Amino acid sequence: MSQTVCLDLRHLDLPGAIAAYILLGSEVTVVDPGPASTLPNLLGGLALLGVGPRDLRHVALTHVHLDHAGSTGALVAVFPEAKVHVHADGAPHMVDPSRLVASTRRTFGEAHDRLWGEVRPVPAERILAWRPGQEGPWAGLRPLSL
Repeated sequence: MSQTVCLDLRHLDLPGAIAAYILLGSEVTVVDPGPASTLPNLLGGLALLGVGPRDLRHVALTHVHLDHAGSTGALVAVFPEAKVHVHADGAPHMVDPSRLVASTRRTFGEAHDRLWGEVRPVPAERILAWRPGQEGPWAGLRPLSL
């Protein structure tokens, strides 16, 4: 039986600011793991849920903004079985996040590192890209175009 948990990542120690969804079951999935600055909270929450280093199978990204996807590279370094599911247009930004980081640095200036943390690249072989209208890259993922 699977269960969905909304994990408050306590961004900047603020309750309810940013959350990740954890889909528990035979193929544990994190949906939008949040910024790298909240990685310790995400890892602590996963540990409390009993998710060990070999248990996480999927990281599903709704989009690649740093508040949703910034911790992905660091997360997959801890969980060697996890694959990253992301729209094909966002996949290159996960492999090389330098343009995303440069853009957010221009916007947030000196606050960038405190807000978003260190954004690490995702190895290309860990990414499964998809486009709306295509079959999702894992059972149960069904992208919807409106």
